[in-house]
Amino acid sequence: MPKIQKRHLKTYFYKQFDLTEFNYTQKYEILNFYNFQQTEAFTLITKSLRRERHQKLIVGIVALIFAAWLTTYFPLERHQWILGVLLAISLVSGILIIYNVIRNWQIEKMQFIQLLKYEPQEIVWVYHLETQRLPFGIQFQYDCTLYIKLMNRDFIELKMPKGKVKMVSKTLNPLLPHATFGYSPENAQWYVANPALLLKH
Repeated sequence: MPKIQKRHLKTYFYKQFDLTEFNYTQKYEILNFYNFQQTEAFTLITKSLRRERHQKLIVGIVALIFAAWLTTYFPLERHQWILGVLLAISLVSGILIIYNVIRNWQIEKMQFIQLLKYEPQEIVWVYHLETQRLPFGIQFQYDCTLYIKLMNRDFIELKMPKGKVKMVSKTLNPLLPHATFGYSPENAQWYVANPALLLKH
């Protein structure tokens, strides 16, 4: 997409996308989203989503390979019901995982992107946590996870570079002015009680 001066952004998107079916608030949210797409934060988010997509695909393929391995090396008999259960679980899990990955293969179709674009009000709480890996007591790696908590109590996890996660959160803030940003025990309690309590009015 070509770079556009900010004052021409609204006119450009009205010409490029049919927004007539949306109300004023929805149009404003969609235009904000397309502006957000030009940021480094969006690039990092899409990288995280692609990484998660590929990991799920690998898990699905491994599940199918395991199911094939079971049938090849352990021919099922009537008394081997445990192997039958393992085979069924591996086969169904692998098929479902691969099906969901392929169905939502495009980044634009993934849940978080769809929410940001069309239903940002469903996102009520955004925070990040750092996890330090210490195998054998030796500092090995910091993992940073950005948590997106939703109104329906579902959540989305995004793995982020340690030095970039705060920038991503800060960039999301104007896009989600109604949501609470930052972790605290009080926010966690309010979310458990009622996610709507974290909405800013």
